[in-house]
Order: sequence, then C-alpha cells, then structure tokens
Amino acid sequence: MKLKTILILLVALVAAVALVLLRNKNDADGINKAVGSKIFPSLVTEEVSTIVLNGGKEEVTLEIKDGKWTVKGRDGFPANQDNIAKLVTKVGTMLISDVKEDVNEKYLSRFKLQKPGNGGKDDETGTAVTLKKADGTVVADFTVGKNIPGAMTPGSFSNSQAQYIATASAAGQVLTIKEAFDYYMNNVTNKAWLDTSTFFKVEKPKAVSVTSAKPEDNWTLLREKEGTDAAELKLADPKPGEEFDTAKAGNSGGAFSTVTFADVATADVKDKTGLDQPLRTATIETFDGFKYTIKIGKPVEKTVDPNAGASEEYYVTVDVEASLAEKMPEPVPTPEDAKKSEEEKKTAREAAEKAFAENLTKLKEKLAKEKALTGRTYIIAKFNVEPLLKNRADLMKDKPAAPAAGGGESNPAAPPGAPAPSPGPVSATTPPVSIEIPPGDQVKPAIEPKPAEPKPAKELPLPAAPEKKEQPPK
Repeated sequence: MKLKTILILLVALVAAVALVLLRNKNDADGINKAVGSKIFPSLVTEEVSTIVLNGGKEEVTLEIKDGKWTVKGRDGFPANQDNIAKLVTKVGTMLISDVKEDVNEKYLSRFKLQKPGNGGKDDETGTAVTLKKADGTVVADFTVGKNIPGAMTPGSFSNSQAQYIATASAAGQVLTIKEAFDYYMNNVTNKAWLDTSTFFKVEKPKAVSVTSAKPEDNWTLLREKEGTDAAELKLADPKPGEEFDTAKAGNSGGAFSTVTFADVATADVKDKTGLDQPLRTATIETFDGFKYTIKIGKPVEKTVDPNAGASEEYYVTVDVEASLAEKMPEPVPTPEDAKKSEEEKKTAREAAEKAFAENLTKLKEKLAKEKALTGRTYIIAKFNVEPLLKNRADLMKDKPAAPAAGGGESNPAAPPGAPAPSPGPVSATTPPVSIEIPPGDQVKPAIEPKPAEPKPAKELPLPAAPEKKEQPPK
C-alpha cells in the first residue's frame, strides 16, 4: 500500500473520530444546533426532580417531596403541579427555529440574556433555569430571554411570540424558539408557584363567634336551621337597647366560605405576625360537624415600598376539627309516608342511606385535605377577613340623630360667605308710619287707602321708624 493512500486513510479516520467525539459531546450537553430539532433531546421529563428559577430579584427552588412538587422557599408548601408539568414538558420539547452564531457576550443584553447576578439592568437580564435529577445531575441549564412579537393570531387577543434562549453549554449561541414561555417565567416569585387551588372552605355555617381583647366588641351569630339566608341570622345574648341589623351581619354570618390566600409566611417571620396576641379569634361551627378556629394577627408590612405603609393583608392561621355522624339519623315521618307501600318505603330508605354514605365520604376527604393545610401562617387580603374584624357595634342598626337643643327643628348653619336663609312667610300688623315730605313734592292719592285689618299672627318686633330728614334752608 502506498504511503499516500495510508495518509488519506489516517486523515479520514481522524475526521471520523472527531465527528463521533463532537456528536457525543453534543449529546452529553443535550444540545443539538440543527434548526427544527430539540434543544435538549436527551432530557427525560420523568427524571426531573428539582427546578431552580432565578429572575434576579428572587430565586425559586421547586423540588419533589413525598412524591409531590413543593416550594422550598415557602417551607415546603405544595406547589402548583400543573404549572410545573407544563414547564418540564416545555423544556423537553422546545424546538430551535433559528440560531445566531458567535454572539459576543457583551451583546447578550440586547436579547435580555445576561445571567442574573452579572450586574445587568432589568431589561437586560433574563431568567436562569436549571433542571436536575434526584442525584443532582443537571439535565438542562439555560437562560430565557426577550420575547419576539409575532403576527396577530386570528381570534386571539394577544400576539404569538417567539423567544430567545441561551444554553449554558453553547457559548456564543443565541437560539430562538417559536412559542414563548408563560408569564411566570418573566416574574419569578415563590408565591407565584404555590398551589392555591385547595384552601379552607366553610360550608353550612351554624354559629360564628368572634372574640378580641375588648369584651364589649365580642359577638356571636346563630342560625337555627340549615340553609337559611342572612335574614334568618340571630344575635346571641342581645343587650338592652341593641337593635341587630341582619343586613350588616350578612357577610359575617357567611365568613370564610370563599376565601383564598395570597402567600404563605415562613417560620422566620413568626415574631412579626402578632398571632401570639391576635386581633380577633373566630370560631365557626357548621351543621356538618366542622369546627374552624381562625386567628387574625397583624397587618403585613410592605417591604417593596416602605413609604406606602401597611398593606391590606393580614397574617392568619386556621385550625379545623370535625365530629362527623357515622350513622344516618332516623327520618321524621310525614303524612305522605303513610300513603307509600312498604316497597316504596324500603326503596326510599335505601336511597337515603346511600346518599348519606356518599356525603360522609366527601366530608372525610374534605377534613383530610383541610387538616393538611393547618400549622401554616397564611397571608390573606383584608377584604377576605374583614367580616371577622367587625366590632359588635358594627352589627347594630344606626341610631337616629338626636334632636337639636330646644326641641324644635333648626336650620343648619350656613357656610361662611353664604347668604342667610330667607325666613318663611310671616303675617304681621304694621302701624301707620309718618314720613315728612318736602313741600311741593306732596302728591295726594286719588283714592285714600283703607288701613289693613289686623290679622292674628305671630308677634314680631316692630320695625324702627325712619329718621326725619332736615329741610334744606330756603
């Protein structure tokens, strides 16, 4: 074999080895630069157990605990499972639609692809995303950058947008994906990933009691029958002179029926919550046998804008227990029951027992879910807890205004500069008034007017006679 042929074969072999090594490196990095291919082709979504998001101002760590995703920055509170599933699926399936090569690092800010912590401005810094396996192996590491406005989608209220991506293992490359990540990638906060779909829900309230540091502000509302509206609410132990107003008490009687929470407080703010001496402690009992104990602490201080003062949110804890009837109560006989056959009565009883058993199962499931939420301190908007912040006097009818001194109605004082109110029509007898008129100016009336006949009327002070004018000297 000639030397030239041997050299050609060696060169071909070296090229093949280099190609294999390069391909293996790309596979190891999970990067494939070809347009239309996956960015992370080797990612297996089921193997992802940790996600770290860093938007520059706040870092979010999502991790699997006991088979469910949790938010580490909120002491392991359950995370929004659906949003996490969408994120992991998105990372594993996103395709490259364009590649920009040899992009200088100092120009990454134009694409909003500066990594958090590199000193870039908000409009230059992207969101860093890292996905890991249970053993800590990184399976995806990239930065999400600027959205690229696209054409208006027919029938849509928003633009379809592409987005810039930069992977950690492909320096100098800026990739484009056709469909941008959801909004939460551009606003990375721990509370945005909390599962708020399940929370305490008071149903069929029977009694609502509220206590505070001032006994005179305490109150208890009662319902005698299940399913009655606010008009049937009653005030327990009314005091002399109190007139209970059901309209004012309506939302208090149905408190915590549709409450949501804004965030979960962490253990390190325990001393700031004021829950050791709560503003209000409410106890709510239901016709189903549930009992809720709700404590409302201090308002949450704003940290974003210190000049804004206290926010409209409160620290709140909720505890729940239940005493559930395991046996269906005997139905009260009705006149219609006497007309039914034994077979009809048997069928009706079986249906009632089945409905009772199904409802009991639902109540036990509800209790288990709500029990799992206890032991936490929640941050709840003021309008959600305001019905329980009312004082006793706030539930009473407004008292009529006290009459003015003297027993009669008095006109309200006019504001400064306003004309005095004109008095109503007044009838009075005025005596004749003599006025001297200079000679030559006297005019005798054609008909001598008769003096007015006096009429009974309210006596008024007589007007003063006009002063006599002095005659000028002739």
